[in-house]
Amino acid sequence: MLMVLLTTISAVNVAASVRHFQRADRSTIPKSVLDSKLLCGDTGDTTESVEVCEKKVMTEGSVWTGDVNDDGIRELVIYPGGDWSGTGGETYFLLQRRGSQWVSLFKDPSEWFTRNAEFDILPTTRGGYHDLRIDIGWCVKWNGTHYQDYDANDYHNLSLDFLTLRIGGIRRFSGISAIRE
Repeated sequence: MLMVLLTTISAVNVAASVRHFQRADRSTIPKSVLDSKLLCGDTGDTTESVEVCEKKVMTEGSVWTGDVNDDGIRELVIYPGGDWSGTGGETYFLLQRRGSQWVSLFKDPSEWFTRNAEFDILPTTRGGYHDLRIDIGWCVKWNGTHYQDYDANDYHNLSLDFLTLRIGGIRRFSGISAIRE
């Protein structure tokens, strides 16, 4: 009984410390983000103008907000819509305002793509920036200049309670199939 109580308390504390990016209306995308050309500066398609790309962002795109460095200013996760999907999933941009400029928090602004987006802000911080969970099996950490993939030790150090909570009730595995309790 004591073990169940301790596990429950631990799981509640872990859940309380994980934050999530919140979905926002496309109209919250500042014009200065579009003007920065981070989303539409190089569309990769010579037939699509920057103006067409910007219109797609505002009509087909999605945006989420969350504070990754606890400065009280929310960063933006943007899915531009349009042709930003492929076999690897949808491409997302993680942008931060620095003064009057918007910058990508990834080395390559368009390297963040997934089919199973989670957008969790983890309690672990490095250099003032929280680790992030992109999807169920992909986390990233701050390296001082941009986010990079977790290595095996980083995953090993994640709380088992956190992983159990976020997988949605999967408690143990048998072979390759998960068993729900």
